[in-house]
Amino acid sequence: MNNAEKHVIIIVAYHGDEWIPPCLESLFESSQIPLHVLLVDNAGNNQLWDGPTGIHTLEIIKTPRSMGFADANNFALAALPEHTWSVCFLNQDTISIQGWLDQCLEILKQHEDLCAITPLLRSYEDQGWDPTFVQILEQQEGYSPDWLTPSGEQGSSWTEVRQMPATAMIVKWAALHRSGPFDPVFGSYYEDFDLCMRLSRAGCRLAVCHDARIRHFSGSVSRTKEAQKRRARWVLRNRAIFRMRDGAPPRLAHFIRQIPVEWTLQLARCILRRPGSKPLSAILWAGWDLIGLLPRLLSAKVDQKHWRQYLLASNWPGALTDEES
Repeated sequence: MNNAEKHVIIIVAYHGDEWIPPCLESLFESSQIPLHVLLVDNAGNNQLWDGPTGIHTLEIIKTPRSMGFADANNFALAALPEHTWSVCFLNQDTISIQGWLDQCLEILKQHEDLCAITPLLRSYEDQGWDPTFVQILEQQEGYSPDWLTPSGEQGSSWTEVRQMPATAMIVKWAALHRSGPFDPVFGSYYEDFDLCMRLSRAGCRLAVCHDARIRHFSGSVSRTKEAQKRRARWVLRNRAIFRMRDGAPPRLAHFIRQIPVEWTLQLARCILRRPGSKPLSAILWAGWDLIGLLPRLLSAKVDQKHWRQYLLASNWPGALTDEES
């Protein structure tokens, strides 16, 4: 690989004292490729890291306030060093397994039209697969349980997918330049699916690497009841936003299906106390959030206008002015 090319890892630290040391230690030990790590101090952290970095470099940047996952990663994207070739969005609650990043980067290097890739996600204690990750895989066209077994071949094998989580997502900077960053309208949750959708629409292919693995603790920032309610609220609102964007026009039909119908079902499940039902407060607050976003939800043109305004305001390098578009 060209020594001038930089491979950047963005890790957002939020109340991360428990998670950051094992995350960084395992990351630094797992890769033979020099990495530039941008560690985002996003509130609730004491001492982030004072250990060795080996062949890698570590830069700590502090957000001006506590941000959602999307905004915090975008804050870091504005601080990318020159000659960045790839960006890896890595969750703080991960443990790196030897060689996972190197394998994924090698695949991206070998395939020009492949723009993003993820390793397979194991549980934090390596006692099974990350259940959320398996659910995402099962929704992919052509899914087979064989995806979760090593290829047994020399080198790493991969399969094209439509969506992947941002737990350990690696994206070529040139592709991210075209698609734009995470959309801050999501805050946290579904911002990664939205990015995957825009990457695909920009002509990019996405993949999962069958031979690379990383360990992940699902839900490290939602272990209290209040945090779980907050997560439920964001998941409900953001799932509705994503489904409306991802569906074929007109949006009004998707709105009727996602809001009146879906919310009636959610309320019924809550009242009947069905397994997996969301708290009443989360359902009501998510519905209120969506009412405030009605202009964007109902009109793709208005939605695109807000997105373009954000790109211009944040000086995103791939943004076009109204005169150029």
